[in-house]
Amino acid sequence: MARESTLTDRERWDQRWRAAAASNDLRTPSSFLVDLAPLLPAASRDRRPRALDVAGGPGRNAVWLAARGFDVTLVDVSPVALELARTAAIAAGVSLTLVEIDLESGALPSGPFDLVLAIDYLHRPLFSAFPGVVAAGGLLVYAQPTRKNLERNAALCQHSTDDISRRSIQAGAQ
Repeated sequence: MARESTLTDRERWDQRWRAAAASNDLRTPSSFLVDLAPLLPAASRDRRPRALDVAGGPGRNAVWLAARGFDVTLVDVSPVALELARTAAIAAGVSLTLVEIDLESGALPSGPFDLVLAIDYLHRPLFSAFPGVVAAGGLLVYAQPTRKNLERNAALCQHSTDDISRRSIQAGAQ
């Protein structure tokens, strides 16, 4: 256990992504994002909207967006996750721009982006950086499960955090 406490964020995430590499969950986009599809900028023959996937891990959301015509930049601290994202993009026949960066010490890539996506990643100082990278009229899509939300939906805990977040949002809208 002492060794684990001395791991850097990069090392901890690399371990996690190595262990999860065979999981189907790494290829399934967030149901929260999929539900928002009608609200996302549309690609056209003349223009591909730009998307930034913040702490996007192995690319499950980035590949889904790229398949829908987005020009996607995925940033993550883990080189293992970025390699998984590269492999997933090749398998899906799409391209991604992959950037290894520790978001707790480095800056977001330069915008503007029509869509900035942050799913299950919380680093509060990024909230002041988001307006600088979201294009005028662009979207910031942010989802973070909270302890209160998980407690409120304890019966649903056998489901993924995506399902819990989506159901909580739907319940709150009623």
